[in-house]
Amino acid sequence: MLGWRRNICSVTLLFLTLATALGANTDKTRFDSALALYRRGLYGEAQAAFKSISRSISSPYSDKATFLYAYIAYKSENYPEALDWFENFVSSGKEPEYLPYAHLFLGNLYFFRKEYPRAAMEYGLAYSLTDEPALRSAAKTALERILWGYLTLRQLQTLSRQPLSKFCEEEVAYFLAKRYRYADKKAKALGEAKTYLAHFPRGAHREKMEQLVKTLEEELKQNIVIGVLVPISGKYKAYGDKILNGVKLAAENAKRKWGLNIALSVKDTKGDPLVAADAIREIISEDMPIAIVGPLRSECAVAVAAFAQAEKVSLVIPTATRDGLASIGEYIFQLATSPETGGRNIALFAVDSLKLKRFVAIGPDDICGTGILDIFEKTVTSHGGEIIAKETFSEGEIDLKPQFIRLREPFMPELKRLLTRVDSTDT
Repeated sequence: MLGWRRNICSVTLLFLTLATALGANTDKTRFDSALALYRRGLYGEAQAAFKSISRSISSPYSDKATFLYAYIAYKSENYPEALDWFENFVSSGKEPEYLPYAHLFLGNLYFFRKEYPRAAMEYGLAYSLTDEPALRSAAKTALERILWGYLTLRQLQTLSRQPLSKFCEEEVAYFLAKRYRYADKKAKALGEAKTYLAHFPRGAHREKMEQLVKTLEEELKQNIVIGVLVPISGKYKAYGDKILNGVKLAAENAKRKWGLNIALSVKDTKGDPLVAADAIREIISEDMPIAIVGPLRSECAVAVAAFAQAEKVSLVIPTATRDGLASIGEYIFQLATSPETGGRNIALFAVDSLKLKRFVAIGPDDICGTGILDIFEKTVTSHGGEIIAKETFSEGEIDLKPQFIRLREPFMPELKRLLTRVDSTDT
């Protein structure tokens, strides 16, 4: 019985071995036939044959067939289909000798779709996965073309933070420094050049980056950068323009008096705290200013002051009046006092220094104006003074004659008595 079973197993094993051999032989025959069709220029028939083979998961030729199907689609300019099939081939991770070519074609396909960051990544992979000089040269040339002429600086910066092949990572770092230099963003170019040297101390562009660092450091010593964060568009534009003109005048005076070359880096806050927060990050990272003037509104100042303090960049806030801005840190300078402080100081000066006792007051009818009027009145009355009359005016109101007439009314009886006394003295 055991011998019979042993014989049955042996025959079965032999049959399976023969079937596998015959199957492999059949797969090779089918693949060779498809190749022959391709070489005869019968691309449609060849593509159909390769497609059929690619669907035979057990076939050792399925991945090769997938690649060749994609390649024929590429040559036929059926780019969407070529993209799908090359992606499927790459995702399989098989046939390593074909992989660099697949990534090169994928780079071209994404380039045609104007998806330049993805194209750059594919070219980088194509270069990294092969030692073949011609293929490396093609991938390197295509990658350099994209990094220099097709990606925006923002896209290039974003690409640098993506997981890249080592070669692509080095090229991106090199071109970042080079592009910022070309855009005359010297401080940013210097930072990127130093980053390259730190990450790639033996990189292919090491000598160029060392020379760039030396040149930029010398050039930056000759210029002082002052940042300006003001609204130069939107409803606060008029105020921003005035501050900007004042800063420009100060820079011109510094050059005339002391020979200082001051470059202004101006960013539009639009009077919006979120825009201001983005603007200070951009101005510090790109231009490395020694100080920043602005922003104007308290809401914007709150949004940027903490960042300036953290980066140890002096922030001179000219008009924001919110209490506590200067207390954020030693690099924050607030020139305007809060409404409460301003109203209190004016009242104390008038009562204690000028010895005045009777007052009229006028101010805008917004939160700031009413706040000043209230604290002014409280301080005056607590120090023995008296508020005879108060008036307010609306934003944009120019003719304040009605308010001043009403402010004058409490004094009219006394004024008439004085005039009557003068008249009686003259007679």
